[in-house]
Amino acid sequence: MEWENGEITPEPLSIIGADDPVACAIYARDNNLLDTPGWKRFKSIAKREKKLLRMINQAKLRSFRTAPKYMYGYEIPKDYNDGLRLDKLHGNTKWADATKVEMDQLAEYKVFIDLGKGTPIPKGFQKI
Repeated sequence: MEWENGEITPEPLSIIGADDPVACAIYARDNNLLDTPGWKRFKSIAKREKKLLRMINQAKLRSFRTAPKYMYGYEIPKDYNDGLRLDKLHGNTKWADATKVEMDQLAEYKVFIDLGKGTPIPKGFQKI
């Protein structure tokens, strides 16, 4: 198994197969390993071409959703906690500062006004 940092380590097929059976089935099919002991359990996955293609596409979507996104060479956080993680990683407070400025702007422009419980809906607004 080759890791992101370039390190190559041997990993048991049982662990890799449990984590990503679709990739193992594709590898076994492409390298004619489906009749080899240890690889036979992927034969049923690789045998059904249409289902295999659907599973491949789902695996691609899953990795796309979880992959980090970059804009102009900088990683974009997925949520507030991810922004704090990036700040800690880079040793600065840029995401925290940006969040503070944004929240201060919301407060300055009085975007959210609590009218209290039981107050009638103002004219020109609707309940959502």
